[in-house]
Amino acid sequence: MTEGLKRILVAVLGIPLILSAIWFGKGYFGGLITLVALMGVYEFYTVAMEKNLQPHIWVGMVVTPGFSAGLYFHQYQLMIALILLGTMLSLGVELVRLNSRPIENTGITVIGYLYAGLFITTLIGIRESRVFTSYQDAGIFVIMLFAGVWVCDTAAYYIGTAFGEHKLHETVSPNKSVEGAVAGFVGTLILVSGVYISPLLPDLSLPMVIFLILAVGIFGQVGDLIESWMKRASDLKDTSSLLPGHGGILDRFDSLLLVAPLTYLWCQLNIF
Repeated sequence: MTEGLKRILVAVLGIPLILSAIWFGKGYFGGLITLVALMGVYEFYTVAMEKNLQPHIWVGMVVTPGFSAGLYFHQYQLMIALILLGTMLSLGVELVRLNSRPIENTGITVIGYLYAGLFITTLIGIRESRVFTSYQDAGIFVIMLFAGVWVCDTAAYYIGTAFGEHKLHETVSPNKSVEGAVAGFVGTLILVSGVYISPLLPDLSLPMVIFLILAVGIFGQVGDLIESWMKRASDLKDTSSLLPGHGGILDRFDSLLLVAPLTYLWCQLNIF
């Protein structure tokens, strides 16, 4: 089976699963995102181990579901407690095992459960946000968020492949082009603007539209570059081979790793 066919097959199976989980929300979406976050945290730590670091994997595996619970039940003090606890546990383990790189090991452990754990679980906080008129509207909003990222990535890839001449950031990702990045931004602009002028999401305000276009169209692509940079630094093509034709969890959710927390903060500030 070719790589292209594998990509299509994973997309055919995966996209309906994600959209269904978003639509029904509650434990369906919370459980799916928690699983994604756990796999993402594990991938992050395996990438770190390629550089001979020794992250405390079990700490990330314990803390990450707690983030999901805190966001689902709006218990934000729990999330703060988990960040503090995870850091103290990592420091304690380093003190016991007397590794020669305690700062690096503790730092990569904390960054792992924040970047790959907390950041992606903020999608649960968005889905369960109380700023929307109805629970259904919150679902439509999250679907739009995912669709925006997919459209941005797809437009950037195909336009960049066909017409890309100017490198976007050759050191980090030599295949990405300025033309592709512009196409991704324009694709996001068209999608979000289309939702705004449609009756799909009456809660969507003009400031939120502008924010989403910038968050998805710009910071989503920055998130992609960050993940590419980490892989390149570790001499890896993909973070794992979990998703045939697509790479790993972090390869598929790299854009959302920045878009989701930014959007969650916007919702928390209630600037709708």
